[in-house]
Amino acid sequence: MSAVTAVNAPGMGTDERSVSPGVDRRVPKLMWKPVLSALGILFNLWVATQTNHANLSSDFIQFYAAGKLAGTGHLYDRQAMVAIEARYGAPGFLTGRLPVVALTFKPLSVLPFAIARKVWLTASILAGILALLLWPDVDRAAMLIALCWSLPACFTLFYGQEVLFWLLLFASGLYLLRRGHCYAAGITFALCICKFHLLIGLGVMLLARREWKTIFGGILSTAFLLMMCFALEGPTWPTLYGANMRLPEFSPATNRMPDVYGLVARFPHGLMLEILLSAVIASALWFACRRTSLTVAGALASATGLLMAHHSQGYDCLLLLPLCVIVAREGRLPEWIRLAAVLLLSPVLLFTLASDYSIIAQLLVCVFVIAALILSPAIQLSLTHDRQERLSTSE
Repeated sequence: MSAVTAVNAPGMGTDERSVSPGVDRRVPKLMWKPVLSALGILFNLWVATQTNHANLSSDFIQFYAAGKLAGTGHLYDRQAMVAIEARYGAPGFLTGRLPVVALTFKPLSVLPFAIARKVWLTASILAGILALLLWPDVDRAAMLIALCWSLPACFTLFYGQEVLFWLLLFASGLYLLRRGHCYAAGITFALCICKFHLLIGLGVMLLARREWKTIFGGILSTAFLLMMCFALEGPTWPTLYGANMRLPEFSPATNRMPDVYGLVARFPHGLMLEILLSAVIASALWFACRRTSLTVAGALASATGLLMAHHSQGYDCLLLLPLCVIVAREGRLPEWIRLAAVLLLSPVLLFTLASDYSIIAQLLVCVFVIAALILSPAIQLSLTHDRQERLSTSE
């Protein structure tokens, strides 16, 4: 008697519904993703409780003080900034934000500090969720799980950084560009000026793909934003801003930065090595963006933007998340690069970066991104095959 006959034969004591694939398998399949996401959130909350609270909200305090000083002509005045930050327990960081960016903190600065901090935290969480929803053609569930487990995202929220907002603006620009709204995409990308040092990869991507309308919209928008900077802080603000940027305290722990600059800073002729490596990476990104879709090109541009930033911290590793998710889930790619993507998505990256073995984390970031650039045609091919399979299954 065949297995099928045995199942359906009367008197055998087996209900046909007991082998239905929709009963026993669906619930576990639906439940493991939210459970895994919840575990990631709990882990990050535990890490946050174990972290030194002396610098809790230190970046947000800087933004809050910058919002109060924006438009007064004293945004880069050390005494004025330190006086405000001292009220909230900050060690007195100078702001590294442009005047027009500081102006966006003005509405928060008129609120009581405790309320403003909660508003910023809530807005940051929403920004992260919207960023993963807007990024074109990615596995949303995988992005959500990666975001929940992301230690860089945790520290972004913990310190009150704006990396999640930058990622939202970047994803929004890709979303608009994908739908043919080229000028609107350029305006949106220009708003990424809040962390302009991360934009080198974006510029290379747009030039390589010949997105002239987007580039034109971005240039005009950036020019307008810079004009506003002069209107807000006067004609001397670039000099004052540049002086602040050259202070050693503005770039602490250079040897722990997850970029090319941090990697070569410990070697002789570091500047020449940085220029050489950055030129090679930019060239590789150029060719990769010419032969990949906007989804892959955007992920590569975000990751290489971190790599060539010259100034970055652990929380900026959040820019690696889209590329790592794409690579990690593509079974047709070599196992070693998928393993590297998983390691970069895991807490291992930041733990290693903060240790005496930070060079291992820096090498992992650099090698992974460069390998992804080299393997970009294979990444694109794998992504295309997966999309075709999903379409054929849905039909």
